Amino acid sequence: MKKRIHFILIFITLAMLLSACFISSGYYLPHFEGQIKDERSWKFADENSRPENIELPYSFSYEGDKTYTLSTVIDYYPAETEAPYAFIDMNHMYFSVFIDNKQIYKYTKEDTPSYSKSPGNAYAMIPLPQDCGGRTLTVKLTPTLESGIKYRIDKAVFGDYAAVMHRYFWLGVTHNIIVICILFVGVMLIVLSRLVPREGSKGDTFNIGMFALTVGLYSLSENRFNLYMISNTYLTYLVNFIGFAAIPIPITAFFKNKVHQKFTGTYNCVTAALCLNLAVQTALHFLGIMDLRQLLFVTHICYGVSIILIIVTLALTPKSCNSDKKSLIISVIPVAAGLAIDAAIHYSGMIERVSNTFFLQLGVLFFLIIQAVRVLSDILNAYKENIKSDFYKSLAFKDGLTGLFNRTALNNELNRLAAMRIPPEDLIFLCADINNLKQVNDKYGHEAGDSIICQTADFLNIYLGKFGGVYRIGGDEFTAVLTGISESELQNRIDSMYNKITEYNRSAPIQLDFAVGFEKLSKSDTISDCMNRADKKMYVNKRLKKENR
Repeated sequence: MKKRIHFILIFITLAMLLSACFISSGYYLPHFEGQIKDERSWKFADENSRPENIELPYSFSYEGDKTYTLSTVIDYYPAETEAPYAFIDMNHMYFSVFIDNKQIYKYTKEDTPSYSKSPGNAYAMIPLPQDCGGRTLTVKLTPTLESGIKYRIDKAVFGDYAAVMHRYFWLGVTHNIIVICILFVGVMLIVLSRLVPREGSKGDTFNIGMFALTVGLYSLSENRFNLYMISNTYLTYLVNFIGFAAIPIPITAFFKNKVHQKFTGTYNCVTAALCLNLAVQTALHFLGIMDLRQLLFVTHICYGVSIILIIVTLALTPKSCNSDKKSLIISVIPVAAGLAIDAAIHYSGMIERVSNTFFLQLGVLFFLIIQAVRVLSDILNAYKENIKSDFYKSLAFKDGLTGLFNRTALNNELNRLAAMRIPPEDLIFLCADINNLKQVNDKYGHEAGDSIICQTADFLNIYLGKFGGVYRIGGDEFTAVLTGISESELQNRIDSMYNKITEYNRSAPIQLDFAVGFEKLSKSDTISDCMNRADKKMYVNKRLKKENR
C-alpha cells in the first residue's frame, strides 16, 4: 500500500511539474519585444555545384574534401534600440561568416586544440551591423569528420540579442527544470549516502547520486540557452560526449547489487566494457586518432546492452533475493523507453528536437525520484531502529531507578580499562555507600528509601559526572570511575558536595547521609587492588561519621 502511495505521489508531482512548464512557456515579460526573425530560406552549394534553394534545418551527407557555402538575404531590419545578432549552429564544422563578402566572424582549426579532429557542436552569437537588413549574409562551411557522415545545419535566427536569448530560455525551460531537478536529487543522494547506516545502502545511494550528477552535467550541454551562455564550445563538446559515455557506469554498478549473485560476473564484464569504452574514446580523441562524435554509435550500443542486462537480470532474480524487484523494474522502464525514443529520433531525424535526450531525461527523473523516496524511507527506518536500539541499550546498561549506569556497565568499563596497555595516569576510583538506608526503609517505607537513593545519585552525578561514569552497583552502593581530575581537586569537590548536603538536610524531612572513599591507580597497582583500597577508605569514612554523631 505504501509503495502504491509513493508511485501516485511521484506521478502527481511529475504531472504538475510538466503541466506548469508547458502552460508557462507561452508567457513573456512585456519588455522583451525586440524583433526575432527565423531565417529558413537559404541557398546551399558545394565548391563544385550550383546553389540550390533549401530550408533550414537541413541535413546533407559529406562526400570528400569539400567546403560548402550557405547564403541568404537578411530579412531583418533592426530598430535603433535593438542589438542585432545572428545565432548560428554548425555541428562539427568550422565556419566563417561574411556580409556582402566582408568577413565578420570566423571559427577555424586554430580555435581548437591541435589534437581535436572536430570543433564539436559549434555555435556562435555574431553581432551584426545596424544596417544589416537587405544585405547578403554568407557562411562558408568546412566539415571536419570523414566522408559519409550526415551533417545537420540547424535553423539560423536573426534578432535583438535580449529577445532571442529570452526566447531560447523559454524554449528550454522545461528541459532546464528537469535538469535542475536531476542535479538536485543527485547532490541530495550523494550527501545522504554519508548518512545511510548500512554499508551496502551507502554504495547504492552514492552510485545513484553519481548517475544523477553525470546525467545532469551532460544535459546542461544539450540546451541552446545554456550553450550560448558559455563561450568555450570545445569544453561543452567534451562534457557532452564524455559525459554521455560515462552515464551507464554508475547505474550498472547500482543494479549489480540488486540482482542475484549468479549475475555478478556478467555485471563485472559489462561494467569493465563501459569503463573501457569511456577510456578508449577519450584516448582516441586526445591522441587525434578519432573524434568522439564518430564513436557515438558505440556508446549507444553500450546503453542498449546495459538496459537489456538490467531488465533481464531483474526479471530473472527471485523475489526472495530482492523484495523491491517489482518497483525497480517499474522505475527502470521509463529510462529504457526514453532512451529508445531519443535513439529513434537521433537516427531517423524525423522530429526536429530541442534536446537529443529529452525523453531519456524524463525517464531518469522518474527513476531518481523513486530511488530518492526509497533512500529517505531507508534512512527514516534506520533512524527508528537506532532509537529502539539506544532504548534497549539503556535498559541493559542503565539503572532503572536512578538513571545512573548499572553494574553491567561498570564491568564493561573495567574490562576496557584492563585491556589497555597503559591505563590513564590520573585514573581514580571512588566508592560511596548510603548510611542508615535500612532504618529509613523500616521507618518511612521503601518509597522514602528510593527517594534517598535518587538524591544520593543526583549529588554524585552533579559533582562527579563530568569527570567520568557514576554507577549504582547495589541497593545503597555506588562507584565512580574518574579521570581528568587530581586527588586534591576531587577532595575539594567532595567537601563542596557535603556542604551542599548539609544545607539540603536543614529543610529535608529525611536526612541524607552517605560516605565516600577514593584511591588513585598507581603504576604498580591492579584495578582490583585499587578499588578495594577505595572501598576500605569509604568504610573508614563511614565509621568516622557514626562515631562523630
